[in-house]
Amino acid sequence: MRAVGGIRRVVSAMRDPDPRVSGRGFAFLRRAGVDVVIGVLEDAARRLNEPFVRAARLRRPFVLLKSAMTLDGRIATPSGESKWITSPRQRREARRLRRLYDGVLVGIGTVLADDPRLLPEPRVHRPFFRVVLDTRLRMPERSRLVQSAREAPLWILTARRGTPAQRRLEDRGAVVIALPTGRGGRLDLRSAMSDLRRRGLRSLMVEGGSEVLGSFLREALFDKVALFRAPTLLGGRRSLSAFGGPDVARLAEGVRLRAAAPATEGWGPEFWYPVK
Repeated sequence: MRAVGGIRRVVSAMRDPDPRVSGRGFAFLRRAGVDVVIGVLEDAARRLNEPFVRAARLRRPFVLLKSAMTLDGRIATPSGESKWITSPRQRREARRLRRLYDGVLVGIGTVLADDPRLLPEPRVHRPFFRVVLDTRLRMPERSRLVQSAREAPLWILTARRGTPAQRRLEDRGAVVIALPTGRGGRLDLRSAMSDLRRRGLRSLMVEGGSEVLGSFLREALFDKVALFRAPTLLGGRRSLSAFGGPDVARLAEGVRLRAAAPATEGWGPEFWYPVK
């Protein structure tokens, strides 16, 4: 048996799902006489690399929808009070969860209400992208996101272009990306996800409010769900639901999920996958 650089045998868990390279390295090794074994612990490898695998196959980022809610699925009272539904430990865990993704996405409503920085904790030693859906470009120049735009990338997805507001935001380090709109004049989420994928994002944690989460749910643009539940019931009919959007007419139109992992000791997230 010949060898490449003294290597006689290569053992791999799985093929690279990227069609540009899938199998080519293995073929090269085999032509050189190296024994190649593929599929050892493949299921575990696919779970470990699920964002990369899904992004390569779907040509969009792997999307995790994250929500913090009461036991009856509410995220705010009728007056909008939401701080804080979950415990400090749950909120710390949510910030740690960001570390597993290339970036986080919210809607402009969350920015205006909470003025977040959207950074992972502890910080990561690689670019971490903060993405905001802002159709009408209402991003405040004094927001903490804009003030930290040179510290960590800030991408603002909008339908507006060539405006004075865009120039002012870009002068402060933000990247403003103009995209087409879809139904109701809202940004076309599929175009947005394709654009983010072309810019290098392979995974995205969506932490938007009710309408943003409902939009991703309606478009079936998600791969996993993380739910942080607080031991609280709000009840009533006007408390804000975690997943907004139009009401479904029939149970069959609901999105079915299967459990991936239960909450950790009652404070960690529950993970769910959509049933395809």
